[in-house]
Amino acid sequence: GAAVQATLVGISFLGDAMQYVVLTPTGLELIARTAPSQAEPLETGATVWCSWEPADLRVFDQVTAV
Repeated sequence: GAAVQATLVGISFLGDAMQYVVLTPTGLELIARTAPSQAEPLETGATVWCSWEPADLRVFDQVTAV
């Protein structure tokens, strides 16, 4: 798998999932989701490690609002 250290910049409860937005030191924004029952008690500003298996990765184009 892969892993990266990042700063937690956002936490959202989506009903059936917790969504975490993290920012890497290079400015890359990552979004991770997990079941609420597996969510860690985290606060924005925390330094976290994100890890994933290659088969679980999804890449989306950045959308610019006009």
